[in-house]
Amino acid sequence: MKPPFMLQRIVGLLLAVLGCSHASAAVTALPSPAELTDRITLTFNGYPDYTAANTLFQNAGFTFTRDDGAPIYLLDWTSLGRETTSPDGVLATVRNVVVDPNWATHLNLISHRPLSAVGAWFGNDQGDPDFSRIRISVYAAAGQLLGSLEVAANSNTHVDQFIGLRSDVPFTRIRFENLDASGAPSDGYSVVIDDLVFALLDADGDGIADEHDDCPDTAPGAIVDDHGCSIEQLAPCSGPPSGGTWNNHGEYVLAIAKTAKTFLGLGLITRRHAQDVIAAAAKADCGKKPNVPRPTPRSLERRLKP
Repeated sequence: MKPPFMLQRIVGLLLAVLGCSHASAAVTALPSPAELTDRITLTFNGYPDYTAANTLFQNAGFTFTRDDGAPIYLLDWTSLGRETTSPDGVLATVRNVVVDPNWATHLNLISHRPLSAVGAWFGNDQGDPDFSRIRISVYAAAGQLLGSLEVAANSNTHVDQFIGLRSDVPFTRIRFENLDASGAPSDGYSVVIDDLVFALLDADGDGIADEHDDCPDTAPGAIVDDHGCSIEQLAPCSGPPSGGTWNNHGEYVLAIAKTAKTFLGLGLITRRHAQDVIAAAAKADCGKKPNVPRPTPRSLERRLKP
């Protein structure tokens, strides 16, 4: 008898929390793809059955492998009478009986770029204790395990459950493993996933991945443009980004005003916000020359003394 859905979800979340026990990095569970506002999604639709996917998505930044080096396949899941999150294709570690001796109960992903989060929809669990839950683990570029978590399977053939995690340490390798009721690797159930979601590394947390970020170290909470730059970074107090210093305070305020106008035109800030930014710049000392004391008659006398 299948347990109630709410009980399945509670058990799954408990297992996820218990799975995040590695001290190497702070790894947290992602309950759904919606948790990743900056997510990129890789789908597996529109390919003929048994298309080899190992190197098919290298342009998207991923290589898929099995420990035995065998092919990873794409399948039309809906043609089997099964559901998936974005019909019709899935990625699966099944075997092609013509060329493969066996299937695999694990899936390895190699990312060509550092990631901060990853997840996927999974399925193929069929109420058999041999596939009771799935584990996702992430590894740093040097190969050390950063953390892992597990989610209980809901005992049907559909690809309809999500597993994902976020790490505060960048990672480039991911592993999915189907587990039996004892926590050991499944003997006979292939990993089947769909809609792989991931987030590229964003060290300063401004919503722009590092590889597209022209302005690292953005202040927390600052509004940025598509290049990851805030108004303050495009018109810094110290001087123009091109180098040197401001000729005067007015030049600095004008630069801030122009940048704020650009942000306003892009819909990044409100008119009131733009006005506040310009007013703050006008009150700042940026671009002002240091006050040089005016010479007094006494000081002039000292200069004239031999």
